Amino acid sequence: MQLARELNSLRTRAERLPTAGADRIDPVTLAAHAGFALDQWQRDVLTSPAQQIILLVSRQGGKSTVSSIKALHRALYTPASRLRRRRTW
Repeated sequence: MQLARELNSLRTRAERLPTAGADRIDPVTLAAHAGFALDQWQRDVLTSPAQQIILLVSRQGGKSTVSSIKALHRALYTPASRLRRRRTW
């Protein structure tokens, strides 16, 4: 039951997000809107224009969270965006 309430809450917040044009929001604001309190390094990653980034972060440090927010922002605000996994060698 709690999961259903949380999903409804997220859905409601997502419906209020601007999806295009001048109203688009930056990734840090998107994360805050979703209820995440980010560390400074996470804000730096989200605002970085770099194509690739190496992260030296401890286990359970928030790497997946920041990657997911960055991917969601790209999917929402980049027309015809394709999210793909890069090969790692």
